[in-house]
Amino acid sequence: MICICCPPKADGAAEAGQRAISIRQNAQDLPRPEWKITLFVFLEMFLPSATSSVATVGVVWATVVLLGGFVSKLNILDFWLVIAVTLIQSMRIFGGDWNPDQKILYGLLDKNIIDRLGHRRTLTMWKASVFLRCIRSCPAERHGASCHPGYVNTHLVYPGFGDTGQSTEDINQKTSIIIFYGVAIAQALMSYLVFAYSQARSELLCMVYNCEDYRFVDKDLEAMRLYYIHVRKICRDGRISAALDMNLATFAIQCLKSNERDVNHSGIRLLNNLTQEVVAEQFRTEAITKLGDSHDAVESLFRLVASTSPEEKRERKMAALLIAKLPDSFHISGFLFAMRSVCSLLEATTDGASGMVEVDEVLVRVGLKILDKFSGHVCNMPDISDSHELTAKITRFTSHIIEISQPIDANHIDFMKAKCSLSVLGKLTGATGKRGRVLRQDILQNILLLSSIREMVQNPSISFVLRELAILVIDGFALGPETRNCGATRKMAMELISIFCSSPHEANDEDQIKFQLAAGRAVTRLTTESMSNCDAIIMAEDGNLHALRGMISSQPNTLHLVVAANVLRNLCEHLTLTADTKRQDTIRRSGQENMATAYLSLALQLSRAIPEEEFSDALNGVGCERFVQKLNSVVNEANARAADRSPGIRRSAIEMAIWMMRPGGDQLTRTQHFVDCGMRSTLMAVKATREESYKLLSAGGVPVLEHEESLSALVKSALRLIPEAPNGQ
Repeated sequence: MICICCPPKADGAAEAGQRAISIRQNAQDLPRPEWKITLFVFLEMFLPSATSSVATVGVVWATVVLLGGFVSKLNILDFWLVIAVTLIQSMRIFGGDWNPDQKILYGLLDKNIIDRLGHRRTLTMWKASVFLRCIRSCPAERHGASCHPGYVNTHLVYPGFGDTGQSTEDINQKTSIIIFYGVAIAQALMSYLVFAYSQARSELLCMVYNCEDYRFVDKDLEAMRLYYIHVRKICRDGRISAALDMNLATFAIQCLKSNERDVNHSGIRLLNNLTQEVVAEQFRTEAITKLGDSHDAVESLFRLVASTSPEEKRERKMAALLIAKLPDSFHISGFLFAMRSVCSLLEATTDGASGMVEVDEVLVRVGLKILDKFSGHVCNMPDISDSHELTAKITRFTSHIIEISQPIDANHIDFMKAKCSLSVLGKLTGATGKRGRVLRQDILQNILLLSSIREMVQNPSISFVLRELAILVIDGFALGPETRNCGATRKMAMELISIFCSSPHEANDEDQIKFQLAAGRAVTRLTTESMSNCDAIIMAEDGNLHALRGMISSQPNTLHLVVAANVLRNLCEHLTLTADTKRQDTIRRSGQENMATAYLSLALQLSRAIPEEEFSDALNGVGCERFVQKLNSVVNEANARAADRSPGIRRSAIEMAIWMMRPGGDQLTRTQHFVDCGMRSTLMAVKATREESYKLLSAGGVPVLEHEESLSALVKSALRLIPEAPNGQ
């Protein structure tokens, strides 16, 4: 057994061993099992050199001392002096360069390789440590360099030193024979150690491969053998620090960069094993991080996945799984084969049991996962949108789901393709900035894709999950004025408001209600500062305005009430700007009856659309003072939670207060109500948030449409209208 292997645990220590493994897995820095291989290589390289040197000593002793006649010709002092000098010189001449071996020995102690193994100090480990430290403290060259002058000086000062009067032949011959046989025995033992180490190599590789921290699924030891050869080469070059810093993850990354096919595949298999769930989390995370930081390694994976060679089918699947495990923030910009590899996975096929070519669902699912991961980062949007091959596949997947006449399961491959395609399209249309405008324009020019999305939204036989994702794509068109006001978007807005205003087939159909709310929210965004969409909804004689009025007056669902109020608010705001009296009257009848219970911003728009007398009558109906106190309470509550969320209702409340205190009518009475309720101090406590300055935000929270007047400016305007109370309130 080699010295770096721990003895098997006793039966009583098995439970303690499991606890030790659990504790080490929770540590910040787990000991690496492959360090055993590094130490093994160090000792394996040192022992042959040491054995060769001992054999050289034996040869020199036999030829020079025993057969050369020195035994009978020299006295004791001259005999030992000549022997010492001869041995030192022979070791220097025939023993080779000891510097690399000494570097290895020094490195073992300087880098604390014994302690880094992470095991308890057994007797075997203690012997190895003592052995290394003894060799380091007493190297042959240092010993010879210090003894040689001492022998020479002693002989020159005391010529008779060592002369005991005995026969030099008897004394020297007996001693020299004993030393010769001792050297022979030492050489034989060291040769046995070298043989034992060479035989234990496979056992050590298997032990590391199957250790508790790794437990590799793939039992192919070729990668471990290559790792052993690589570490041995590094040690042979004298790069001890590089050998000690080497680990399986780093080696696997280097293999991926190789142009040799077998080495590259070994690196893929090794890295795939290192990223399995059974591997300790520290090693698994480190392997994924190092892979993501290596451009050449990731490009090698992309290149392999893009290949469709049957001989590389197994490695291709492993490479695809590795790409799917890359960090969510991974950027694909600069990788030539990135999108090509994704497209090849989406069309992956395999030979079926009947000999027919079938869809390889495993690889297709991995490809969908990779595409969804890449589309989640805005930096990857240009590469995704620039891939014409991927755009064609997304269009085909979306259109194909409509052609299926019967409902399909959510785990069906066609369903997953359509779901991923719509999700990617939603992220593309939801992009902001100049790139987002270009992406939305490109999608609007894809007539087949838009037709499929509209048909999917209208088709009740399609899953609500897919229909909601289709609405998300349409919702993204609201982020740009060009796409928000175009004809295709206007048609989709009309269809969405019809869906929102329709009655569900079952009162408790949660999926239907959720789908209707998604349609209503999309209409709200599409009618924000969109004259064409608002005109189309108002002028349509389809009963949608009547349905919105019904929601405001009798809708028990608060979410539906809020969405309906938001839509009516946008319509009222548009009509106020256009001063269309006839249409204002239509909208007023839809909402004034329950103005106080409607959404506050809707009440503001309605109050601007009706005459002052009707507004005063509405206030008197609900109680003007009570309404003012409610406005003050709304702003107070919003101030309390401003740090946690965006209290957008403050803007509507302050705008309503300013509107109520405008000149004319009951201005003085209303202003006094605001003074009495302490509205001035409430307004002074308002601290604006960034989100309250914008009308429209993207799905990621990026502002795309700004209010004409900031919240701070509104507060100043309101404070100018509210005088200070006599008591200083």
